[in-house]
Amino acid sequence: MFCLKVNCFAQVEETKVGAGNGKKCCGSPTSVSAWTWPRPLVWACQVRSSGMMYACKKLDKTHVKKRRGEAMALNEKEILEAVDSRFVVNLAYAYETKHALCMVLTMMSGGDLRFHIYNIGTPGLERERVCFYAAEVCCGLTHLHQMSIIYRDLKPENILLDEKYNVNNIIQMKTSFAAPEVIGHEPYGVSADWWGLGCLIYEMTAGKPPLRSRGEHPKPPEMERRIQNEKEEYTKMFSKEIKDLCSSLLAKDPMKRLGCRGSGGSEVKAHPFFKTINFRMLEAGSVDPPFKPDVSIMYKCSIHLGETIHDTYYSNVLLIL
Repeated sequence: MFCLKVNCFAQVEETKVGAGNGKKCCGSPTSVSAWTWPRPLVWACQVRSSGMMYACKKLDKTHVKKRRGEAMALNEKEILEAVDSRFVVNLAYAYETKHALCMVLTMMSGGDLRFHIYNIGTPGLERERVCFYAAEVCCGLTHLHQMSIIYRDLKPENILLDEKYNVNNIIQMKTSFAAPEVIGHEPYGVSADWWGLGCLIYEMTAGKPPLRSRGEHPKPPEMERRIQNEKEEYTKMFSKEIKDLCSSLLAKDPMKRLGCRGSGGSEVKAHPFFKTINFRMLEAGSVDPPFKPDVSIMYKCSIHLGETIHDTYYSNVLLIL
């Protein structure tokens, strides 16, 4: 299962609007730039009574206070407590020590999506996997939007797979995935999330982000110019349905973007690309993922690359609660 990862270092917004459709957000947005915060420590932990494994995220109180992030940390905790979706990382426990704020979260042992796109075989994923993962992310976004929460941070690093290789989601803003209206400092709603889904589907298919060559790292001003003015290119890797879905989600005008035309997530789910997906069964957890890699191979790849398979920075220390 895919899971969206939510954290207070992300640019998350909670508003009082539902559809958004590019209109001004009416609530009090809560956002903070990801790059102004240090990375939190995440420990693998186990509950003594049940043997269940979790990820314990620790926020250093000194860093939080120094950056006046108390409200953001509380906001993260409240959002995680309120969200109840199999496609968003769940909060199991929350507590504090003398030096840290701790949140015990769902353990996602299948690695992040970026690792799967770039480090297992040829960059990119098969159509069946792209469709399945995109459908699960769509369900997660729809759930957040129904709660008047804008995610704004869809990128492969923030998509985690569980042990069954379903997905969950996390958050940290990145210029190359920001929507044109966000870069242009224009009023926006959930349109930014549907743009992000378009970028994600494009990258899973092509093995590279839209508007960038593989291995290219344009400076933020250049990336912003491309997002606002250039059109993404489609190679023979894109079927007619995938091309139509991506181009509809990556429309520069948020009012013309798929998902922003009045029906929200329902119009995205109704696209022909998802014709093989039974969304009711998917949301009930009754659909088996199309891909179950050998975990030992994944770890061997990660060791060879000198990195962990997670971008959540799990340590090797096991805490017994």
